[in-house]
Amino acid sequence: MVAKSFLICFDYRLDQGAIIIHLRAEVEVHRNPTFYSVRNIRSPQHGSSPAIPEVRIIKKASVWVHCDSQKSTDLTKCIGAALDELGDR
Repeated sequence: MVAKSFLICFDYRLDQGAIIIHLRAEVEVHRNPTFYSVRNIRSPQHGSSPAIPEVRIIKKASVWVHCDSQKSTDLTKCIGAALDELGDR
């Protein structure tokens, strides 16, 4: 089975939202169990090199967490919010 892939854009907020970084990423959906590989996380204005390494996230009890640590971070929340927004369309 070919995994579904698409692009997302999201804002990554730092310093309690005082700094906002606009980012774009490629997302690949995996099944059984469903998780998301998010790669090539970069600023749309600054070339094609990733700014953040690939992350794998999953939604557990309505909270977006890293697959490996099962912890929620600001990054998983931002990416997850963008994914949730796509799901609402």
